[in-house]
Amino acid sequence: MKTSARTRLALTTGLALFAMFFGAGNMIFPLQLGMQAGSHVVTAIIAFVITGVGFPFLGLFAVSLYNGDYWKFFAPLGKPAALLITGFLIFILCLTVGAPRTELVTYHTIIGGGASLGFFGNPFVFAFIYFAIVYVMVLNQRHVVNIIGWFFSPIKIMAFILLVLVGVHFASPFLPSHASVFHVAQTGLMTGYGTMDLLAAVFFATIAYKNIKRKCHAHGLKDKDSITKISLYSCLVGALLIALIYSGLIIVAAMHAKAMAGTPTAALIGKISEVLLGRYGFIFVSICVTFACLATAAALTEAGMDFFMERVFTKQRISRKWLLLIILALMYMAASFGFDKIMGFAIPILSVLYPCLIIYCIFCIIKKARRKKLKATS
Repeated sequence: MKTSARTRLALTTGLALFAMFFGAGNMIFPLQLGMQAGSHVVTAIIAFVITGVGFPFLGLFAVSLYNGDYWKFFAPLGKPAALLITGFLIFILCLTVGAPRTELVTYHTIIGGGASLGFFGNPFVFAFIYFAIVYVMVLNQRHVVNIIGWFFSPIKIMAFILLVLVGVHFASPFLPSHASVFHVAQTGLMTGYGTMDLLAAVFFATIAYKNIKRKCHAHGLKDKDSITKISLYSCLVGALLIALIYSGLIIVAAMHAKAMAGTPTAALIGKISEVLLGRYGFIFVSICVTFACLATAAALTEAGMDFFMERVFTKQRISRKWLLLIILALMYMAASFGFDKIMGFAIPILSVLYPCLIIYCIFCIIKKARRKKLKATS
């Protein structure tokens, strides 16, 4: 496999990872944190990037070391524990919080900016159309990664770069922070948990690794170490892009905190885009938010489909289309509870689950590194 082909594959997969991770929580939580950070914006950025970028991509790489197979990743804990943990992660990410939240942020971004959708502005009608689009995307399984990488990512990057540049150009001075640096750092770390990206990384690794492995094999490259290196470079590309966008959003929110005061969390993107870019800019950003959320919803749904097909319905025959309809129906019901109730349910769980998963990822990476070192010396 030529170097140019490897680079192109790493970039494509890195862009796809960026699009998968940069969904609902990723857009609104940096803005929420920036509004609270005030003059301690640098501290907020560092803290948020640690939990919002560092740990998720650490998890992504950790699962990649197990051939992108989350089942092998959790296998050392025993089969019952592995099934219970992966099932619980799917329950949180796919069915009750992660994917339903993408629809809610899309809706509130559009409606919160004052857009009139008429009949389609009804939250239940909007949600039905949203998940119908996800249905069409997921059915086209083979092309999901490439569509996300080449189509959704460039549009999304352009939109948020524009938002950040305009926000910095028309900046107001940072408001003085009444909170201590320690409190801002603590808030930044905890806010990063809300993105749930470390949880998603467990399943996104499977999608990304399969894509890399398939393309490497197509070019005659079957060396495991080379595939692992391409996976690592893909992680670095995705991490760099998302860290830059996070930092920009936090800075812009800190500079325009006064203009966004009182805005519901789910509507922050719509509000700041209207303030900075005007009506037409708001429409453009709303479209990009829709693309971003659809990309994440499709990736999470794909992960849920893989889990149920491979681990739950192993003996019973169920068609992929029917399973997809059931999953989307459950997402639709969860979204009907609203953003605040969904996050109120998720936060206590994440505060316990996140640290445990971080420790386990580090343990797995160390374990793999030691095994490789022993093989090299023997």
